[in-house]
Amino acid sequence: MMWPQFLAYTLTFGVPVSLLYCIRREPERRAELLGAALLIGCMSGLLSIIVGIFGIPIWLRDYPPAIIGFAKLMIFAAPLSSISILLPIAAQADQKFSLFNKFRIMPGLLTVSFLAALYYFHHITVYTVAVAYLFASFPSIIWSAIWVANNIHPNLRNLLPSARTLISYGVRAWGGDLVGTISDQIDRVLVVAMLLPEDMGFYVVALSSARIFAIIPSALSNVLFPKLVSLGPTRGAALFLPVCFLVLFFMSLVASPMIFGASFLLKLVYGTSFLPATRVFQVLVVEAIFGGATWMLAQGFSAFGRPGRSSLQQIVGLACAVPLLLILVPRFGLSGAGWAILGSTLIRFSFAIVNYVILFGVNIRVAAQAVKDLVSARRNVVRDGAKDCSTGTI
Repeated sequence: MMWPQFLAYTLTFGVPVSLLYCIRREPERRAELLGAALLIGCMSGLLSIIVGIFGIPIWLRDYPPAIIGFAKLMIFAAPLSSISILLPIAAQADQKFSLFNKFRIMPGLLTVSFLAALYYFHHITVYTVAVAYLFASFPSIIWSAIWVANNIHPNLRNLLPSARTLISYGVRAWGGDLVGTISDQIDRVLVVAMLLPEDMGFYVVALSSARIFAIIPSALSNVLFPKLVSLGPTRGAALFLPVCFLVLFFMSLVASPMIFGASFLLKLVYGTSFLPATRVFQVLVVEAIFGGATWMLAQGFSAFGRPGRSSLQQIVGLACAVPLLLILVPRFGLSGAGWAILGSTLIRFSFAIVNYVILFGVNIRVAAQAVKDLVSARRNVVRDGAKDCSTGTI
């Protein structure tokens, strides 16, 4: 199940974010840009198949031959994953966010429906579940492909110039995607070798629970990215940084009950046996807050035509995460893993802020004051509204 998706996302060569950026910059070329992107996506999917067929027997050498053979068969789903990444971008670039959300939500709903049917008919096996995850979204891909064909009319005219445009920007952004994918997994790869299996279970539960906050910056980035490309770096960065600070403030307010009530929430959801994960869960919630803001800042670099800086930001974070994990986990155990990830995220966040000042001339004091004024105005509106309600004027 993992390898087709992992390889498809790893071997994008940055084309998805490049396609969104280029369409927003040159909307009159969207048909030929999308055609070139789909062709590159098909080729990267075929490359994923080749890499998977030769790599899976090595990566899964400790697994039974039947599992290895089935995994090699499932690698043929990689082109579907590659295409499914690209098709919704056309709706996002046109700012048809309602349709874009439907394209994004439908695969998950189909997968859940497929799994429910397997459960109802008592056909849950390793093989049927893998097929459900990899192929249940096929009707959604067909639907989005039909919409793209009817509304965008992708073609292969000016193929080489279009491909060159996409790759030129994409390769610079690809480094960030690749390192980001590795960064999301490196902590578990290293921690699993240094913690007891029970502690590893606590860490995974705490991490997955804390990362629920990623929904907020991810949703905002999907909406803001096309608009930021149109605004340009000078004007866009001056407006975008206060937005990131405001999101950081908002996420802190939302997360505060989870931090202070961590033991109660873990006991309520997972039971008393997971209470040892309380401390690391609190640390990882703080990491998720700053990680969300850092993710938005990285998307801003790409939207303002500086994808290489986004890649460098990810590289800096990875370069800090590995030594921090190797130093803190053996010494502090489960909590050390959380502090290592938090430290790496804070370094990436600081790196991004400094680069916004250097590259785009953003004034941090002005941005912070804008957020303060907005929060104060919001507080005054709520207070005045409460007074009006109490006097019966509303």
